Amino acid sequence: MKHGELAKELSPSLQFIDGSAVGSNYTNDHFKKLQAISLTHFGFQIFIFSIFYSFILTDIVNLTNKAIEYAYMGDNVKAEALLNNTLALESEVSKAGIEANRIKLYMTIGSLSTVAGIFLTIYLYLRSNMWLLWAKTHREWIIMKTGGSKNIRDGDTVEIAKSYGAKVFLRKPWGYVEPDRIFALKKASYGWILYLDDDELLGKKLKNELKDLIQRAEERRFVALSTVRINYDAKYRQVLFGSAYPDRQIRIYRKDKVSYRGMVHELPRVFGEILELPEDYYIIHYYFFRRKNIVFYAYLESIEYFQHFTRSKIRKALWKFTPISAPFIIAYHLIFDLMIKTNPYINACTIFRTVDLYSFYEILVHTLTKFRGRRRTKISKLISTYGLIKLLEHEAN
Repeated sequence: MKHGELAKELSPSLQFIDGSAVGSNYTNDHFKKLQAISLTHFGFQIFIFSIFYSFILTDIVNLTNKAIEYAYMGDNVKAEALLNNTLALESEVSKAGIEANRIKLYMTIGSLSTVAGIFLTIYLYLRSNMWLLWAKTHREWIIMKTGGSKNIRDGDTVEIAKSYGAKVFLRKPWGYVEPDRIFALKKASYGWILYLDDDELLGKKLKNELKDLIQRAEERRFVALSTVRINYDAKYRQVLFGSAYPDRQIRIYRKDKVSYRGMVHELPRVFGEILELPEDYYIIHYYFFRRKNIVFYAYLESIEYFQHFTRSKIRKALWKFTPISAPFIIAYHLIFDLMIKTNPYINACTIFRTVDLYSFYEILVHTLTKFRGRRRTKISKLISTYGLIKLLEHEAN
């Protein structure tokens, strides 16, 4: 996947009002009016030339018949004069015929252009909306709504989802989405699931070939598809690399072959083979950085995870000495994620977020874990062992 191609796909989705679209609509309306006037003008011309042409032919036939009559009567002078008049009209007939054929050619070209334009419009519409139409008729959309939003009214979210034929379920807000995934899976009627958050979109290639990818996966007995998630910083309008790339996610799977425990930032446990898709099949994640959300997620993770695992012994050692080791954790990410690791591209946003987001979040999680106390440690061990969903169901019963 090229960085330039990704930028072309990301940029239009952030422009809600485009001045060129207004000008395009005006131009199209103006063109349609001119096209209607032109077609009317051509039709009128054909009508006039048809009448004119028929009159000239009638005169030629009448003059020829009279010339024959005068010739039978022996009046050769009048017959010759009429034939001369007939020959004089021949040039007018030729001009009228040429003009009529020219207008007929223009009408034919115009008609073919109109038909071609209609078919091209239908093709472009189907190409951009075929996946949506197919999804409406062959699959179901399940929307889990658990709370309000500052950007849009609560009613708008539900009404927009229902207008696309989605099943909408209102749930008690938890502050994060993970506890509701099991509920959503139980409501799904079909075997294969595509899971997306409200700040994510499918890449063009993944969207267009999704049905074929699932069919191939079933033929080869894969139960899940692994895709790259592109994290796009909505504030700085740049793609995040470093520790954020490639952000492999399992978002397409058979619902009977995965399980969730309801823990924050949890990846599904898959029972079967996983097909790893190339990097040009990706999901776009529009990241909106909010400090209070980072603190909230770090707090949840410190309670729900009894232990954190890493293959790096250096990183594991640094976790034991948080928050004193905070500068070294930042240095670790800058060295290993930006310098040693192979990245397609490094930008200023990636460097800044490596310090301000990823390093800060990791430091905060392990600091809260270290000082969570005995009671919360026991709770985290129970959640890690049995899962949050089962504990909540047990408490409800």
